[in-house]
Amino acid sequence: MSGILLFAMLIRIAAVAWTRSYVISPDAGHFAFGYEAGRIARSLAMGLGFASPMPFPTGPTASLPPAYPLLLSGIFRLFGIYTPASAWAAYAFNALASALTCLVLYRLGSVIFGEAAGLVAAALFALYPNSIWFAAGTIWDTSLVALCLPTLLLWFYLLPFDPPPAKMVLTGLWTGLLSFINPIVSIAGLVGLCWIWIRLRRAGPARHWKPGLALFVCFLAMLPWMVRNAAVVGEFSPRGFGGLNLWLGNNEATWKAGNGMFPLAIYPANSAAEAKRFQELGEGAYDRERGRQAIAFIRHNPGRFITLVGMRIQSWWIGYDSNFASQFHGLSNPALCKRLLGSLWLPFFLAGAILAARRARPAYPLLATILLFPLPYYATIVSERYRFPSEPLILVFVAYCLTALWKITRKRPPMWGR
Repeated sequence: MSGILLFAMLIRIAAVAWTRSYVISPDAGHFAFGYEAGRIARSLAMGLGFASPMPFPTGPTASLPPAYPLLLSGIFRLFGIYTPASAWAAYAFNALASALTCLVLYRLGSVIFGEAAGLVAAALFALYPNSIWFAAGTIWDTSLVALCLPTLLLWFYLLPFDPPPAKMVLTGLWTGLLSFINPIVSIAGLVGLCWIWIRLRRAGPARHWKPGLALFVCFLAMLPWMVRNAAVVGEFSPRGFGGLNLWLGNNEATWKAGNGMFPLAIYPANSAAEAKRFQELGEGAYDRERGRQAIAFIRHNPGRFITLVGMRIQSWWIGYDSNFASQFHGLSNPALCKRLLGSLWLPFFLAGAILAARRARPAYPLLATILLFPLPYYATIVSERYRFPSEPLILVFVAYCLTALWKITRKRPPMWGR
């Protein structure tokens, strides 16, 4: 495993150097350097607080959970705000997160399908083009979330059949703390707690309270940040922009685009009219206004909404045409490669999932997390960056399929021996 970890680190660092992704455009106040997370990190590094996620000043924000902007602000304090050195540090952190993901996939695959599948899953992720792409070209929480999701799922697989209360408290605390990175990670926590509840149900009602204890601790862990968000922008939630995201995915301009994707021109960072409205109302009021507009669009156009959701489901699973090159330089027409590399695993994933079910492998929590993970995105926004954190889990099924095929081919006598 040490060789796989070292290779994963080195190939991602080499990709940064080869593509010069550390050279980031200064346009729109260096917005491409971490986007909203980068702007919040800049505000924190300058002593202005957790604020202003857009290229223009907007005041305190709840648009993102705190962990990644705080990490990025620490990098800015050490290496300078929006400097190439800071970009290198952010990419090095991504490379480390990707390497650690290989280790987690090895353990997760070994627990569910055996050591061979775990080793293949780790090797696949080390070589996986999408993982290299996001680690070496995207300053965002993408690689970190891709580490946290299988890590939380592994935690549930390693718990005893009937976890003691102390373990359930730790489970709730762990889930709540990981939600400070991105609340989407909590989907693995909910799946794991449901799995525990189903197991304990057979042992009698006396133990049903244990998953509830973990949920309560998770809520307590997240509560201070949600109270802070309610105080500063009027939204009692782990993160804001829920109304804005719903509107971006469901409006007349997105419908006319014809692919379920919102036109970038309507996002406040790219639209003078939306930026002005954002500043006039403030973040909370603007978000709620856009949420009301989205709900009105859905209510008056249910058929269009269903069609948009269908388009986004298709885009999630088989990809979509996008020439967006992230921060890479020197790439030409990456759309075809991205579509192919982003969906080649699909038949192997399906085969692995079917084989796991037929052989009664304990893979249902893994599969449930993969299937539930995209539900919020189907209704709002789908992108390669949002899908990627679920792909390490998918590669575990792919690895199981490949190891099963290898065993089958080894058992068969060679053609010339028949």
